[in-house]
Amino acid sequence: MDQSQAMVEEAQRLADAAGLPIAYRVGDILDAPGGERFDLICACHMLYHVSDIDAALAQCVRRLAPGGTFVATTNNRDTMAPYDTQVWAALKQRFPGIRPEAVTHLRFSLENGAEFLLRHFDRLELRVRRDEFRFPCPTPWAAYLKSCRHLVMPEDHTDAEWAEAADLIDRLVREQFTGPELIVPKIGGTFLCQVGQGLG
Repeated sequence: MDQSQAMVEEAQRLADAAGLPIAYRVGDILDAPGGERFDLICACHMLYHVSDIDAALAQCVRRLAPGGTFVATTNNRDTMAPYDTQVWAALKQRFPGIRPEAVTHLRFSLENGAEFLLRHFDRLELRVRRDEFRFPCPTPWAAYLKSCRHLVMPEDHTDAEWAEAADLIDRLVREQFTGPELIVPKIGGTFLCQVGQGLG
């Protein structure tokens, strides 16, 4: 389930092509329909996007089957810095109403995630992974940054303004490539959570 129609369509296309029996749907955890209960619920790099994190977690607890596990993944505060912060800072100079992705993910990060989760789950375990993205050319890194359009741009922005922002992203990313590849540090982690029992 994802709020983005385009993301759901792409995920479904890939699953169908691989012959995987996965049904994707557009939706929001805060108003997800139905009363199904699940052994495993995953919130992968998304809790910082929901308007009410505690309400989303409460919904997940209600949807867990007895003995079920909730998995939440997120980044640390400084992941992908300084490269992404350089781009968002430049965009904010041109578009003061921009909501930098670097600020968005701070709402639920490795540093404060446990504080939210322990209000809803009895036990949790955190596993941290230090990693990096290695980009051999500018295109994938620029594409990732541009995929955040509707997360960071002001709601009333125009297509012309976005075209200008996209051009700025492309230019800044090209400038970041000073060697044969760009290495962007990424520190992420996984919270494993359960209600009423250990994680075994």
